[in-house]
Amino acid sequence: MKRAPQTCTLRRAFTDPKLFAAALGDLTSWLRWLAILLAAFGERLTPEELALFQAAAGGRAPPTRRVREAWFGVSRGGGKSRMSALLAVYIAVCYDWSKQLAPGERGTVLLCAPTMSQASICLSYARGYLEASPIFAGLVREFTSDEIFLAGDGRQHHDRFVPVEIQELGALFHTLVDLG
Repeated sequence: MKRAPQTCTLRRAFTDPKLFAAALGDLTSWLRWLAILLAAFGERLTPEELALFQAAAGGRAPPTRRVREAWFGVSRGGGKSRMSALLAVYIAVCYDWSKQLAPGERGTVLLCAPTMSQASICLSYARGYLEASPIFAGLVREFTSDEIFLAGDGRQHHDRFVPVEIQELGALFHTLVDLG
């Protein structure tokens, strides 16, 4: 299947005060995450971002194109839940999924975490990103305690976020978000 085209680069979405930066605030503490995620999405890095990436990746060169899978070793309080939610929202709304989804098919993004409690935290962060952005806020149809529904026909962007406990997914975990 052909990749869904981006409607906005990750760099722009992350740093634009009308998109994710509206919820992230001062980006200084997020620069390492930005560098690593930009590399994972195959975006060109500035010299400063390259240094941050190489420090985190043991001196390895960044990928030359978007990766299909990425693993991060991040300690407690390192922003994993916030970045998971950011990526879920980004993948849902900053790609054009109309060629991948059939008429009537609804796109769904799963927010995965080790427990339902942590998954709900990720869902709250996703909600925060959507509410803080004047652009993303217009995409929201409904918030419930365990789902977020976006407006539209569900083909232009994924229209639903669902928190899921990883234990419930078993071997399916690796295929949930296929960036390929």
